[in-house]
Amino acid sequence: MNSLLNLRALRVTLQTRRGPVLVLRGIDLDLAEGEALGIAGESGSGKSTLASTIIRTLPIKGEISGSISFRGRDLLAIDPVEMRGIRGRDIAIVFQEPSFDPLARIGQHIAEVLKAHRMTEGVAARVEELLVLVGLDPDVASAYPHRMSGGMLQRAQLAAALAARPSLLIADEPTSAIDAVLQTQLLDLLSSLRTRLALSVILISHDLSVISRFCQRIAVMYAGRIVEEGAVCDVLSTPLHPYTALMLRASRFEGSGGVGSAPDMFSLPAGCAFRERCPRRLPACDSRDVELCRKDGRAVRCVHYE
Repeated sequence: MNSLLNLRALRVTLQTRRGPVLVLRGIDLDLAEGEALGIAGESGSGKSTLASTIIRTLPIKGEISGSISFRGRDLLAIDPVEMRGIRGRDIAIVFQEPSFDPLARIGQHIAEVLKAHRMTEGVAARVEELLVLVGLDPDVASAYPHRMSGGMLQRAQLAAALAARPSLLIADEPTSAIDAVLQTQLLDLLSSLRTRLALSVILISHDLSVISRFCQRIAVMYAGRIVEEGAVCDVLSTPLHPYTALMLRASRFEGSGGVGSAPDMFSLPAGCAFRERCPRRLPACDSRDVELCRKDGRAVRCVHYE
């Protein structure tokens, strides 16, 4: 498969009230055309910051270094006006909580996306086509957001995201706010759309079961770094990193990926950031900053696999 997105040595420092904090600490990641990649990790691991960095919508002032190559173009090197065109047209994103203007009808929201990308012919017909595409009745175009259920709003958000026919969809915790039945329906819809539209998808979730049902490959993040990467079937059947193993165990018993408290990114210890929670801790973990070791389609950042 051809490469679509390549991240190299990606680092992000955010300016906060407590001072600067390094939240992404050297991310190397690739996404192929048509691939579904899951980004897993607990809250505070850097997953959503990674998504915002890719589309250059960081919520607060930050410094970014490294490169984000999309079809051979470095997104960090282009001007903001051109980047606005790429967002939505080439790369779209959907969030955990759909955000709609309560005074505008659903059809108006989708139409605005089309017009923003200069797709002004047959707007009404295209809006109806998009609603049907995501499993909604065309009459939803005239509905206001407050009259719709959470599942319907997720689908409407997806319709708006797909309006300009992007090649990459980033889904940031899209199933977290809906029940199990709606989760299954949404994942089935995303799977169908990925095949039908030849979409590449980055699915961000703290829930390993969601990633296992949809994605081909997984990257596990902890404290702003990727600690394990590989095919979903390999990583979730035989996890290499102790953090992945704990996430998997927690998901089986609790239905989520929670494994305790995330580290304070303002005061990360030297050596391995996971060592205080690691059941396989060695003396070397206290001082050694291990690189990501890649072998046989797997990658892991752990002293046990150097």
